Amino acid sequence: MLNRLPLLVIVAFSIFFGLSKIGFFTEPTDTTVYRCPPCGCSHDVAHFSEPGFCEMCDMKLYEVHEEYQSLIATTTPLLENSFSTLYSKIIYPAFIIGIILGVLSLIKLNGRSFNPFFGALILVLALYGFKNQLFGVNYGLSGDFRLLFVPISFITLLGPLAGLYIRSQISAFTWKKKYLIHGIPALLFSLAYLAILLSSDEVKRANMSTPFEPFFGHLEQLIAVILLLAYLYFAFRNVEFEIDSNSFKWKWIRRFQIAMNSLAVLWLMLIGLNLELYGLGVATVTYNPLWWMICIIIYWIIVEALLNPKFFFSHTSFSNGANGYSVEKMESDKSMLLRTMEHDHPYLDPSLSLDKLALQTDMNPKYLSLILNSTLNKNFYEFVNEYRIEKVKELLISPDLKHLTIAAIANEAGFNSKSSFNSIFKKYTNLTPKEYLKQKNLEEKAEEE
Repeated sequence: MLNRLPLLVIVAFSIFFGLSKIGFFTEPTDTTVYRCPPCGCSHDVAHFSEPGFCEMCDMKLYEVHEEYQSLIATTTPLLENSFSTLYSKIIYPAFIIGIILGVLSLIKLNGRSFNPFFGALILVLALYGFKNQLFGVNYGLSGDFRLLFVPISFITLLGPLAGLYIRSQISAFTWKKKYLIHGIPALLFSLAYLAILLSSDEVKRANMSTPFEPFFGHLEQLIAVILLLAYLYFAFRNVEFEIDSNSFKWKWIRRFQIAMNSLAVLWLMLIGLNLELYGLGVATVTYNPLWWMICIIIYWIIVEALLNPKFFFSHTSFSNGANGYSVEKMESDKSMLLRTMEHDHPYLDPSLSLDKLALQTDMNPKYLSLILNSTLNKNFYEFVNEYRIEKVKELLISPDLKHLTIAAIANEAGFNSKSSFNSIFKKYTNLTPKEYLKQKNLEEKAEEE
């Protein structure tokens, strides 16, 4: 149900805004006023009787119907005044902390590190929140409109990062170069920002839909939200079948799902509200809930990490391998494992377990399991049983062992259960042991003739 919620919200809001545009929800009225969008200038609480542009900020005045007038007149100054105080004490620190945490997560410190996808996601959220406070608000950090084009907005990466993070948590994960294709939208927007930043002021102004907004700013937001919802949906489809529902990991991923879906749905609602009330003009008040949501997510992640450091911090750095191990190391250890199986024949021991094999190969059991899953696409029992079946096939046709029963031969190969041996043998050969032996005998007679 949680996976379907964002999709239902998209459909509901599409219907709502479609109907609102044809006047389904409002009665026609001649009593309208014109206001400056709540951009932070001194006229954003005033109203005018004629359309035009604000004398203070040059924003286009938008039409407000009678039913909206009292609501906007009451909430705008209230939110502006309260947020002026809260920004400096709570929200700005959250963005700065998020940037620092995101950068540190990509660096291995004392042998420990965050999952890089998770850390990059935090960094992207914090950078976007920080960028939108640089200019265009009355509590902004600068009065220079050029900062609107600083290329530190990568919000279209939120979806891919969330999806890759979830995949790396629910199964063995190997980084592949083809995953870089998910970053193409972010790269294109960054190049657009950079190109305009390096251009003249005239070019910058020509590429602004309002005095406070690059013309592609809302397009970037819409694409980012759609990608986030899509990646979350596909990433979470099989979580319940991959992870024990009673484990901490499963519960954490569900909390992460709720948080990111809530962010996406809220963002979509604010885009719709901005479209309905301000025609996608700068609407500082309407986006304050977004900054609050990002702030809450950053602080929440910090609390989760402090309460469960063993889960969030790994003792190995993530590279282009899986769960912190490089491809080169994993391939080398896989080769060593295969040599051990060929030369020492540990699979002949009926009591062989993952822990025993890990001890013989001088590996951590979890790492050995990771090697099997990520490089051979097999679990421990599949891996060992393949060797045992090949050994059985070899022993069945050995002239020196004609006196042994099939059960005895299976035991010699490491199987300790006749019933499980028969089912496993048929699974790998599509024949029962007797059928296999009969087939081999017929082949031998055919060769002799």
